[in-house]
Amino acid sequence: HKIEIDVRSLSRELGIPVIATSARQGEGIPELLKMINEVATGKFVCKPHRITAGSKKLKKSVEELSQKITELYPELPNSRWVALRLLEGDQRIIDAVKNGELGTLRKQNTVAELENV
Repeated sequence: HKIEIDVRSLSRELGIPVIATSARQGEGIPELLKMINEVATGKFVCKPHRITAGSKKLKKSVEELSQKITELYPELPNSRWVALRLLEGDQRIIDAVKNGELGTLRKQNTVAELENV
């Protein structure tokens, strides 16, 4: 079941380091740790490819929905993400909006974070 991946090409296409590893065989771990260090220290600068394509209509819809979400839930830190999930039809997020759970998520997370301190 060996899978062969051209890591150099994949790295070039993604714009980030790709290190071949095998936990089972213990292969690539030193190289992975070295690359993590190089990225963390700035010796290797990642240039990830960003997806910028999208229709103007979609961008406008996301922006408008995000603004409405922010108005309804000002404490919610990621209204754009919620807007995207709603437009994608994520049933969990739709249900959270319908039953009011979305408004309590941030408060619940804050309480949970404080309890863990």
